[in-house]
Amino acid sequence: MGLAPLKANRRLSSAARRQSRSQLKNDRFEHASDLGVGRRFRHVGELIARQDGWRIDTAGVALGWKNSAPHRSLIETGSFRLVGVGWARGRLGGQLSTIWTVRLAAR
Repeated sequence: MGLAPLKANRRLSSAARRQSRSQLKNDRFEHASDLGVGRRFRHVGELIARQDGWRIDTAGVALGWKNSAPHRSLIETGSFRLVGVGWARGRLGGQLSTIWTVRLAAR
């Protein structure tokens, strides 16, 4: 049977980009306490990842989430219908990093 495909959502993508930028600005790699999407969604989840150095490896990020039981469980819940992806590149802890944020939601 499988999971239904997720639909891209601009509001979630915008919130994900803001979160990635905020992590760099505040020199902190952590989940958001406020997911920044208001009350438009009844169920929201978040995935974050950090890659250090010049190389950007989206497949590696996805594989990392897939191989992590808590992240995989969130992805495979089946309750999400919308997705937004954001990233930012800059210095985190003095090291060049790419920060990835994914917001998952249902209305």
